[in-house]
Amino acid sequence: MFKPEPMTKLMVAGHKKDLKKVIDTLHSKKVLHIVEHKRGQMEIGSPLKEGEEASFLLVQIRNLIALLNAPRKPIKKPLKYLNVKEAKKDVGRLLSLVQRRADEISKVNSVIELKKKQIATLEKISPLKEDVKLLGRMRSVAFFMGEVKKSDNLEDEIKKIAANYELVKDEKSQFIILAVEKKSEQKISELLQKRGFRPEPLEHIKELSGTPKDLLLKLYPDYQKLTKRKEALEASLNTVRSRNVNSLFLQEGFLDRMTEKTEAPLKMAVTPNTFILTGWVPTKNKEDTIRALSTETGNRMAVEELQAGEHEGVPVKLDNPAFAKPFEFFLELYSLPNQHEIDPTFFIFLGFPFFFGMMLGDIGYGIVSLILFLILKKMMPGMKALLNVMLLSAISTIIFGAVFGEFFGAENIFGYELPRLIQRTHQIQEMLIISVIIGVCHVVIGLLIGFYNELHHHGLLKAITAKFGWIVLLSGAGILLNEIAFKVIQIPYGTIIGGLLVALSIVMLLIGEGIRGLVELPGIFGNILSYARLMALGVASAGLAAVINDLAGQMFSSGPIGIFAGVLVLLLGHTINFMLGLIGPFLHSLRLQYVEFFTKFYEGGGIRYVPFGTK
Repeated sequence: MFKPEPMTKLMVAGHKKDLKKVIDTLHSKKVLHIVEHKRGQMEIGSPLKEGEEASFLLVQIRNLIALLNAPRKPIKKPLKYLNVKEAKKDVGRLLSLVQRRADEISKVNSVIELKKKQIATLEKISPLKEDVKLLGRMRSVAFFMGEVKKSDNLEDEIKKIAANYELVKDEKSQFIILAVEKKSEQKISELLQKRGFRPEPLEHIKELSGTPKDLLLKLYPDYQKLTKRKEALEASLNTVRSRNVNSLFLQEGFLDRMTEKTEAPLKMAVTPNTFILTGWVPTKNKEDTIRALSTETGNRMAVEELQAGEHEGVPVKLDNPAFAKPFEFFLELYSLPNQHEIDPTFFIFLGFPFFFGMMLGDIGYGIVSLILFLILKKMMPGMKALLNVMLLSAISTIIFGAVFGEFFGAENIFGYELPRLIQRTHQIQEMLIISVIIGVCHVVIGLLIGFYNELHHHGLLKAITAKFGWIVLLSGAGILLNEIAFKVIQIPYGTIIGGLLVALSIVMLLIGEGIRGLVELPGIFGNILSYARLMALGVASAGLAAVINDLAGQMFSSGPIGIFAGVLVLLLGHTINFMLGLIGPFLHSLRLQYVEFFTKFYEGGGIRYVPFGTK
């Protein structure tokens, strides 16, 4: 649980005639993480013969799925056999049909969009009695068609410029149609520009011939026919999709697995007659893997256990119980541990929900978030791990809500005072002290894990000076703070003891970490003060909830309108506070893990364990 699963490096060598059996066996076992061979003294292998046809068919199927725009669903029962040659013919025919339908729909869509634009423009200029083909081509008349921002007194100003004109204006849309003598065109153009004139684009109707009204009578039926044609084509495509999509997904899965097998030799070293494959298996699966290979090849296989190089990357397979497994999500988001260090998943399992719940800490918000995450878990199976984390965090929120005695910010309901252990909105100093104590404990746990890592990697002296030195520093600083400020515990010669411990820790850190240790001295106190956000965010959220309740309560006494407004304030206010209450605690809980906790021990940089056959 506290370390990644032990891994063993194996080298498998054999004759090429057994290569397919070896690949099939390892693919079915799903335990070997193959190490890719780099070209050197030995050549890289070539894909198996059947791979080319399978790869081509896989590309076709994926193109077909994309064209059909089919939503993906998890495959419950994978396909066990597929006749690739027959499937190739069927998929080719289907792909040809779907491409034709898709091309037709695309062409019809283009025409529909053009007709839409034409109709929209013609409707705007429908008062015109001239043939649209003449627009812009008449020698004696200039036309202006478009929207103006300021149309008031427009006609009066036109009269001053043009003796002969015709103006049609739509008061609602501010669309105008203006015809003037050609000689007045320049001045009218300047006038309209001052009034924010935006000309109507006419490029899409320049090929038409006829008056706007006559053209509309023709275009309306054309548009309806095209729309029906598009609907018929889409219905045809939907029928093809519903009949074939499940089969296509099954074939895709089969071919995906098949190509993984056929391309496996590309990761191997080969000679004219032999192959060599290296990879990692979980130590617990080593004997079973060797036994299976020997059985399938009739003991014609050489399997040797190799020693890992000092700086060789070992794939990491996390080994956590089911209750902590969802929290591996945060390591995958950050960086996997290397093979030789402590896996912090269990500590995130303890810390993240605790911090989240302490910050949000409200029974009402906890119940709402629990229901919300349960619904999202059903709707978003791909986010199962994160949502399981958030469900535990919601339960933690309810528990802390009971500790603080808060229900949607209210401390009493219908005159009944909620029981509580601490009233965080009034006992702020106590909450701050509790938060700092939690911070010290969390940081010390991180330092103890770091001590363990250093002990196993660099020996006892390095562990004591580089990691335990920080614990000595915190102990000394804590004693000095007690003596100077709080006097909570009576310690004889406390000031002297605290000072000596601080001095000793500085010497230890100089030995263990050098000048870097001294530079980072203020940083550890900054880390601990960061835990004050456990108090600050919680008090801010509770305070805002209380303000929302008070404001709504005042409105409730103002009659029916006040009651309606009060309910609106409650719903809107608590929704905003709830959303902020989810985002803030999530981000700050994550920060306390990544920045304050991980920096005390965590190196990361682990390689993800991806066993052959799990594609």
